[in-house]
Amino acid sequence: VSGNSIAINGLGFAPSGTATSVASADYTTGTTNTHWTIAGAQETTVQYTDCKSSTFKKMLGGYGTFNSRTQVTRTLSGLAVHTTTRVTATIAILDGWWSSETFSVSLDSHTKVYSSADWVCNKDEDYACGKKYSDCVLNVDFTVPHTATTAKVTFQGNNFFSRTDRSWGMMAYKIQTSATSTYAATVGGVACPITEITPYQIHCNAPA
Repeated sequence: VSGNSIAINGLGFAPSGTATSVASADYTTGTTNTHWTIAGAQETTVQYTDCKSSTFKKMLGGYGTFNSRTQVTRTLSGLAVHTTTRVTATIAILDGWWSSETFSVSLDSHTKVYSSADWVCNKDEDYACGKKYSDCVLNVDFTVPHTATTAKVTFQGNNFFSRTDRSWGMMAYKIQTSATSTYAATVGGVACPITEITPYQIHCNAPA
């Protein structure tokens, strides 16, 4: 059906060409946020929390700070010529999110939604932050076709049962552009516009 997303499976997909880092930060080392706009935070006077565990260290947001109503947004400008943009991040998923609760990352009009199947949980790190529920890590990796000189990136939690029951935080992130991409997709001989490239799949929108 025209407009439906199609997944092309494979191994080793990646944008070709040299990747250029255009923005990054590691908040576990105490880096101060000077770029992200934070809206809807539960706690507006505190931007950082520190769980002081081996996995969950200092982070932007965290327990009692970032919740389902929190949007963390950054707009980049003056990007050099490129064909793809990649967003990676290490996100702390705190206090036992349910299967219906998701986390989304948006780059302009492209959005990728992560669910509990994507969390990495270590039983030895349960209860490291906040309440006595599981704490997990989400490793975001999102690459999309992109040529504009500006890019708006947004991180957000979704579908929480209660504003105070679940939290999340950003431990690190990186945004990269790549100058070339060798991939193209067709369906029945008609171009299928690529919307996302992962290491294992290429996603495209079915042509009319």
